[in-house]
Amino acid sequence: MVNMITNPFDDERLRGARSALVRVTPDTQGRFSFELWCQYTRLGLDSLQIGDLVAIENYTPPTNGNNVYSVLTLSQIYPVHFAIQGKDAYPGHVFESMRSIREDWESQSERPLHLTTTIMAQAVSTGFQFRYNPRSTELPPFEEERNIPMTGAEIRPLSRAMVDAIINQGIRDEPDSPFNHKKFDNLNVKLNIESLLTTHFGIFGFTGVGKSNLVSSLVSALSSGNLGVSANIVLMDPNDEYLALLIDKFESAPDQVSYIHVGPESLATRIIQYLGDNGNNVPNEVIELMRQQLRLPPALQNVPNLTEYLRRALSNAIRRTRIVLPFEDIRTLIHEELQNQTDERTGPAAREALRNVERNWSDGFEGTPITSENVKRAIDAANAFPSPFAQPFQHINDATKGTAKGVIDRTLRELDRIQRGLINIPPSAIIPIGDLIQSLNSRERHQTIIITGRKDSELKHFASVLGNQLYDSRRQMTSREPFISFVFDEADLFLPQDRQDADTVAIRELCITLARRGRKFGLGIGISTQRASLLDTAVMANLHTYFVSKLPRLSDRQRVSEAFGISEEQLAPTFTFRPGNWLIISHDATGLKGVPIPTIAEDANQRILRNAGISEQH
Repeated sequence: MVNMITNPFDDERLRGARSALVRVTPDTQGRFSFELWCQYTRLGLDSLQIGDLVAIENYTPPTNGNNVYSVLTLSQIYPVHFAIQGKDAYPGHVFESMRSIREDWESQSERPLHLTTTIMAQAVSTGFQFRYNPRSTELPPFEEERNIPMTGAEIRPLSRAMVDAIINQGIRDEPDSPFNHKKFDNLNVKLNIESLLTTHFGIFGFTGVGKSNLVSSLVSALSSGNLGVSANIVLMDPNDEYLALLIDKFESAPDQVSYIHVGPESLATRIIQYLGDNGNNVPNEVIELMRQQLRLPPALQNVPNLTEYLRRALSNAIRRTRIVLPFEDIRTLIHEELQNQTDERTGPAAREALRNVERNWSDGFEGTPITSENVKRAIDAANAFPSPFAQPFQHINDATKGTAKGVIDRTLRELDRIQRGLINIPPSAIIPIGDLIQSLNSRERHQTIIITGRKDSELKHFASVLGNQLYDSRRQMTSREPFISFVFDEADLFLPQDRQDADTVAIRELCITLARRGRKFGLGIGISTQRASLLDTAVMANLHTYFVSKLPRLSDRQRVSEAFGISEEQLAPTFTFRPGNWLIISHDATGLKGVPIPTIAEDANQRILRNAGISEQH
């Protein structure tokens, strides 16, 4: 009797049914698809799933009687009854035959009885083969496939142990990831976390498949310190939903997570009053206001015993909330706003005058923190005597002077708007970019920084400023750790292929820089979107790991398959996926490289309930 731990096959799943590879079809790209047939049993059909690994003897000659098997992955499975007549058949005959056809399906539970019923499957190669020695006490080693499967050879489903050995080859000692294999309960799909973070990843799935849930589970795991790698995460959150989906981190490890708003407009004024140094004495009504604005998933709404847990977590969240502006100091603010208000058609004489204005105006403001009072000082300096504009305007004509003055007037109006917006904000509630960069570069604790804001343009601008300054800082460091990943949720807002505005161009250039050169400095990117077809192709081409769920639009599936270099047929399993089901395809981060692995991701809602001490049944 063969030891089940060392047996690579699980032939019992087909219930003794005859099976065979019946057709091999080449495509235009040098790949093959395989058509498999198997006698029908109800339990046999139920035991086969899209994404399963099966072995079929190939044309490599045996050695000492030991056959060589190719490993295929199933991409389609369906039952066929050969007594079913076409649509032109007489309806009376059709309905009469259907009665007996149903009886055929139901009567063949454990063993095949009728030759008219068949299980058909489509499969593609994994690129691996193994030589099977039935006398060996160990699982057979596998190697790169050197021949194609043999037409007429039987189908042999692989055992759990063999699937584990194949999908986790080379990384079986890695800590558990938030993914289990879809077929086998408790078979963890391991990930090389350093490769995942520094060779970049993408999450692609339509509305309702659990995309945000997956981002939450992945970010929680990556920043937990439990995966054996020191990693910090910057999560760009345009929809402001991850405070709720990572609420357990604010309760269990509040010093390792920050909630950052780009500008004050996305926070209630009442909450702003208790940020910074005032965060240690937050009234209950302010916490309740925060709770009412929290975007809890439906699965966490109206859960008994969760309210008090949320109150504790939100009290910590208010303490960890800060407002950030995309400027390091007042000098940078003056520079950026003059640049923003300068029209691209502005001539060289006016630009030269504006550079001189900036030099005079910003003198003495380097290192001055951005507060309402200090912005007011900058406005007053513009109106002081002697004016910083006087000398630069001496040697230009009236037309040029009018152009430059228009830029200055618009800049002053924008500074006035910023100053008024900062009036009711405690100075300690504003965090300088330099402090964020220092926190991200620290190896003392794992950091998750959630960044949200009211305007997409401001989020993009801030992300590009933070990313570029962080990149420059890492160039000066002597270590690649801690690894840092910029994760862009709703990435089609940040990285559309068809927009050329300044903020989009800046964030696109940052992401391309991080994707191409960030690895040597321990920097990476992750993107999440339901519209892959809208993304910039240069960024997608540099993602080495894809998490893919249901994508009903053909254009999105085509973009994913073209960018990763796999056939659309290999994405076929996603059509049957339920929320939480994902294909993982990776060139670097998985043991089985370049082949989709069907998985079930950890449910973020259940993680939060578990951390709150509430049973799943609550």
